[in-house]
Amino acid sequence: YVVTKGLAESFDDALGLVQRTLEGGSSKGAFVHGSFGSGKSHFMAVLHLLLTGNTRARALPGLQEVIAKRQAVLGTKLLAIDYHLLGKESFEGALFEGYLDTVARLHPDVARPVLHQSDTVLADAVGLRQAMGDESFFATLNAGSTESSGWGKRSVAWTADSFDAAVAAPVGDGQRDRLVTSLIDTYFSAVRRGGDWLETAAGLRAMTEHARSLGYDGVVLFLDELVLWLA
Repeated sequence: YVVTKGLAESFDDALGLVQRTLEGGSSKGAFVHGSFGSGKSHFMAVLHLLLTGNTRARALPGLQEVIAKRQAVLGTKLLAIDYHLLGKESFEGALFEGYLDTVARLHPDVARPVLHQSDTVLADAVGLRQAMGDESFFATLNAGSTESSGWGKRSVAWTADSFDAAVAAPVGDGQRDRLVTSLIDTYFSAVRRGGDWLETAAGLRAMTEHARSLGYDGVVLFLDELVLWLA
């Protein structure tokens, strides 16, 4: 990858945008503009590598002045996610599936965030509990429900009381989210790809809160071919 003077300036601008976003604590975005074949996707790929600590990318000739200048942002822990929008049925689906796939690859043992509508999952679970009876229902639910304790995995024992409390909790409540995750892991695995996704803003809030819980300072989304998809 050859870093021209213009590319170095663009990388500096992009890293500066990420740095200002982190310092300001509010989301920002930018378009990568260029003619067909000008290297927009490659630019985003290299920027992804720079932000996630790739040593070969950070050693590229022509970038050393920029790397030295942007140590503040390059020293943070960022979750970078790549998207290719063409062929996607919905923006929310592409956005949230991409996040879930990336987290599953990087952190296979952590619970996934709830990024889809959970009302129908909970309603179906209530009906299934009535059909199966408490003993069988909770035995299966608890067998597949684990979470990290910091020292490995531990069981999460759902009872009739904790189940009822989580079902009655409002959307966004942590206990409700944990129940939905347990139900998807045990009874409703198809919901991972077949459920209704949250509205974009609500889903982004859930994504960032989940990323924060994993120790990330920020999330960077690389949305390739977004304008063509919108068209």
